[in-house]
Formats: sequence, structure tokens, C-alpha cells
Amino acid sequence: MKVSAVAQKREVAVYKGDELLSIGSIAECAQELNVLPGTIAFYLTPAYERRLALRKNCRKPLRVVRVDDEDDDE
Repeated sequence: MKVSAVAQKREVAVYKGDELLSIGSIAECAQELNVLPGTIAFYLTPAYERRLALRKNCRKPLRVVRVDDEDDDE
């Protein structure tokens, strides 16, 4: 999955269960976790959520959450 330059700058947080693994841009998190930026972007998609729902014994899945600035609403 190719990720545009704009999308790579989105701020995200990566969790494994309740543990925070990384926070930063998609590119920064990918580099820290030693995966491709497309992998982090895929973790944001509804398709990944559906795959997690189908897993059995999925105790601590990786989750990626967008970190939005609250100032954007003003």
C-alpha cells in the first residue's frame, strides 16, 4: 500500500493492548517499529478492524489511532 507524503505526516499513536508503543507521524512510527509506512496506514483501515474481529484469541492486537489536534475545530 502506497502512502502519500501528506498521509505520512498524519499524527498517530500505536498501541499493543493498553501499552503505547509509538506516537508520531506515520513515517516515524513505521521507522520505530521497523515496518513500512503502508503497514501503519493499513492498521487505520476498517478492513484491518474486520480482520481483527475474525481472529480467535486476539488478546493484544496492534491498534493505530489518529491523534487529532483539538484546535482544528475552531
